[in-house]
Amino acid sequence: MKSIYKPGELAALDIVVLNGTGAPVCPANITMQITDPNFSLTVLSSDNVIQSSCGLYLANYPTTIAGNYTINIQAETGNGIVNFATYFTVLDHYDYDIIRYTDSKIDPFTDPNEFDVDIDITSFVGNNELTVHEYVPSSFNVFNTDAVIETIGNQKVLTWKKTPQDGFVDTFGYSYSVPLVTPELYTLGKMQIDQSGIPTFTEARNWFVAVDPHFIIDTSVTTNDDRWQDAAKRTVAVNGTHIYTFFIDLEQDIAYRYSTNGGLSWNYGGELESSSLLFLGLAAWYESDTPGRTSKLIHIAAYDGGSDSMYYIKFDPTTSTIITPLTNIGDGSGNAFGTLDDSGNVSITVSTNGTLYVGTVDNANPSTNMARVRASIDGGTTWVNAGVKLSIWGSDDGSDSVVLLPLPSNNILLVSLDVSADVLRSKVYNSLSDTWDSTWTTIDTGVADNTAYDHAVSGTVDKVTGDVYVTAVPNVAAVTTSKVKLYSYNGASWNTSLPDVIGTTTGRAFVDTSLGIDEDARKLYVIYNYGTVATSTNVYYKSSPISSISWENEKQLTNSTSNFRGLSINSNTEELLYADFFNTDPNQLHGTTVLKKPLNKEIMKISDSISTKKTASRTLSETLSASDSIFGAKSTTLTETMSISDVVTTKKPLSIITLSETLSISDSISTKKYTSRTLSETLVLSDVIDAAKTKPGDDPDTRPKVRVLTGTSSSTTSTDVPITPSLEDATKAFAMCTFSHVSQDRHSKTFRAWEITSASNLRIYASTASVDSVDYVCNIIEFGSASTVKGQTSTFTQSAGGSTTVSTPLSIPVDIAETMEWYQGHVHNQNDNGIGTYELDRVRLTSTTNWEWKVITAPTTGPQNNILGVLDWNNLNVKVQRGTTTIASSTTSKTLTAGTDFTGTAADRSRSLLFVSFVKESATSPFVPNTSYIRATIDSSGNLVFTRNTSEATVITINWTLVQLPVDYANIRHGVHTQSSGTANNTFDLTLGDSVNLARSFVIGTVCTPFGCGSGSSSSTTGGAIDRLQATLTLDDADTVRVTRGDGTDSFSVGYQVIEFLPKKRIVTETLSLSDKISTKTVFKRTLSETLTASDIVSTNTGKTRNLSETL
Repeated sequence: MKSIYKPGELAALDIVVLNGTGAPVCPANITMQITDPNFSLTVLSSDNVIQSSCGLYLANYPTTIAGNYTINIQAETGNGIVNFATYFTVLDHYDYDIIRYTDSKIDPFTDPNEFDVDIDITSFVGNNELTVHEYVPSSFNVFNTDAVIETIGNQKVLTWKKTPQDGFVDTFGYSYSVPLVTPELYTLGKMQIDQSGIPTFTEARNWFVAVDPHFIIDTSVTTNDDRWQDAAKRTVAVNGTHIYTFFIDLEQDIAYRYSTNGGLSWNYGGELESSSLLFLGLAAWYESDTPGRTSKLIHIAAYDGGSDSMYYIKFDPTTSTIITPLTNIGDGSGNAFGTLDDSGNVSITVSTNGTLYVGTVDNANPSTNMARVRASIDGGTTWVNAGVKLSIWGSDDGSDSVVLLPLPSNNILLVSLDVSADVLRSKVYNSLSDTWDSTWTTIDTGVADNTAYDHAVSGTVDKVTGDVYVTAVPNVAAVTTSKVKLYSYNGASWNTSLPDVIGTTTGRAFVDTSLGIDEDARKLYVIYNYGTVATSTNVYYKSSPISSISWENEKQLTNSTSNFRGLSINSNTEELLYADFFNTDPNQLHGTTVLKKPLNKEIMKISDSISTKKTASRTLSETLSASDSIFGAKSTTLTETMSISDVVTTKKPLSIITLSETLSISDSISTKKYTSRTLSETLVLSDVIDAAKTKPGDDPDTRPKVRVLTGTSSSTTSTDVPITPSLEDATKAFAMCTFSHVSQDRHSKTFRAWEITSASNLRIYASTASVDSVDYVCNIIEFGSASTVKGQTSTFTQSAGGSTTVSTPLSIPVDIAETMEWYQGHVHNQNDNGIGTYELDRVRLTSTTNWEWKVITAPTTGPQNNILGVLDWNNLNVKVQRGTTTIASSTTSKTLTAGTDFTGTAADRSRSLLFVSFVKESATSPFVPNTSYIRATIDSSGNLVFTRNTSEATVITINWTLVQLPVDYANIRHGVHTQSSGTANNTFDLTLGDSVNLARSFVIGTVCTPFGCGSGSSSSTTGGAIDRLQATLTLDDADTVRVTRGDGTDSFSVGYQVIEFLPKKRIVTETLSLSDKISTKTVFKRTLSETLTASDIVSTNTGKTRNLSETL
């Protein structure tokens, strides 16, 4: 991957397509519109795009002329249509060619959490030492590198010193692991290169890495929680790619889904029966999970609450067909199994001699002549009692858990949790005598169940030793006392002293568990879920060697606020362990890979080729045996000597040619390209070329222009303000507004929000109820069509009584290290008059894809519409950092010191912007201005200062975003302006001689709460009097700023920032005369009449192809 190409080169494009949950989409219907610098449009559809893997698509585009190429991508995901925009650059000449070799889509849950980035650099400007800087998120763990690593703010900076040889730098790079958070989109870069005497070179764009999440398997599952929470398994992995999972659907039928790509996508298999029965629970057993059994059949048991009967189905996954249709396993006389309800469960297993066993429990006293465990020796056609009726539970089996597992000698183990006595216990069934143990064996006591989260027990059998392993959660859902325990049974006794999978942990409520075995590596894998409360959990797992139980570090499988229940993992594997689990809201079946192994046992034939992702390949004439291991992207060391017929090829030009000859007369040296510039006048060293007046569409780095819109918003719902002339591109513009009014304590009638709705319109939103008049001043900042910035607004609606913290996805991912955000207000569509605890909002970007809104108390009426403004500067050297701080109780201010509280020695306020939102940690309304509202500024020392007028025994919590623009990009003046009591409208002058260019300047406040970025602090003690602390800010002329508030009662102070975008400048550092011509010589061509002699040396940097006639 690279960001800059030369004309005529083929641009290689990687596209990652995810659905609304972040899962990869395959196949996806993709349309790409590529616009070249001449605005010629090329459309690539799915016919031109290659699916590399699920969710990852590749396309090629032949470049033509120099300039910026914009890409607009539209993909149908099944949940709707998703749009994404990006770009790449084509230049005739540039200093360095940077090529990255890394993955665009990673899955740290399935694959090892270790991902490589290899970097090739070609220098076109000499062979002096290079200082290379790479930027990755601070959350990355970086290793396998010789870089110096430094954490600065929310980034890690990797620095190398590299010296090119004949223009080429030997391949270097790093490895990284990511937090187990999904879905997530991370940015890499932009890489920077410094060389003595050469301006700093920056990559043209960032690179994105998408993290695969757990996958939604089905959205039509039963809505009854009890029907998910059985102790039995329901998931079967036939091999490393084919998985089956069985469940009760919304109509209470038995349904299944299957995956043929290891769980990356799922297909609906259909219902396994067409009866009118209403099923309450099911269990599945893969016959190959029984020691000594090799059949690939899946056996399914289920029970119906209407007829109180149990049923059996035999399913063949190799053909996806039903071998034995739904069969009642009763006595054939229509007798019921007693009372079977949602709180019960069912289990099924196959003994070592192939006998089927199905068991359940009766919620009341057992009835009829049937035992609660039934057996079939003819593959499920006829069924009989396993033991006599009352030999298992006696006269009262209640709602106990049931787990049936095979033992050696065709016997069966029953593990049960006695929910009335909190005892985990077992009995053995002897198949020869057709009897159960006369008494229960106690495994553990104090294993308290929970009626809301029942059957937190699971079991599996080791196919190698025949030993049984069981996990359970004592004290289910108890925050301080729950834990996950492991027990083992060797056919004679239980080991109850094994180390806990995870012990009691403060703040963790454990809910469920399931376990499986990696038979190849001889390891146990236990999955479990917990949260700070039982209704909001994530799924985790631990593993341990079987030979000596020692649990490895916990790993996280999900990251959400979902209520996951009913965990299940397939019992045994040599290739794949897959977990699935239910989400209660919405009712969905999710799944994710716990363990997946590569296939490495195939035999390669004479025509087979072993290749790596880095274009290194070897073609072998011999056959590799079954014991040979083949791994991609790794080298093989050969001990043979290359013969005369051996061929060495490289993907790059030869980097070193040492000749013992000298060039003869027929040799020639010619240049491939040159660039010339002829000037009509002589420029001296101090001359400056001002590029400010170039057209916005000509140059991606041309400075923006500013226009100011003023007026009054007095209409309900919205006021449309025409933008004339229209913007060239509304996505490359943003708006910042200030407001003034004369309303007090009138929430829904006063509050406003705004956004650019089209290239010709700015909309100011108001309540749908009658509203008060509000004056506005809105600044429209417009970048040219070739600019790489990307603006967007994100909106969410909060209903009455909703959450106090809401995370909302952005429509377009951003690089948060180069993106600024500010609050664009909210509109409350009810007749709400108070201004207090839920009128103040705190907002911030939390990731590349999401932003967060927080209030102290959820709105009691609604709905309330909230808007965030976002600008990704993208192709500029912009540095953004953000944080949260507080003005403590009984204090009036908080100062953040550079180098201690935020990154850097000090904020260069002459080129820095500050935006603030805040809440008061109080539920009392209305808020009094002097203790409840703040001003903010960057002081002369480069520190951030937040101030309220008067102290109070409450805390104010502040979100701040600090934006540092590149050198010579803007000149920004910061300060605090104060109006004394009785003054509602006055002006102040900028520093003498510090005039601004009005065409590219505007003034705005720093605080954007409660609405509009013109809020400040006030001495007022009148509750809800926000008209005394909100003002419009305008530039009257090049030297004067006007501040206007609605009510001049009491004093008012506002932090302001006057932003002037500076003209782009080009410095010429040499004197050129009229006839001067600047020529560059890049690629050299040598024509030699000699041949290379034996003393010639040929060396390469990269991959090789060897044709070998030898036998390995």
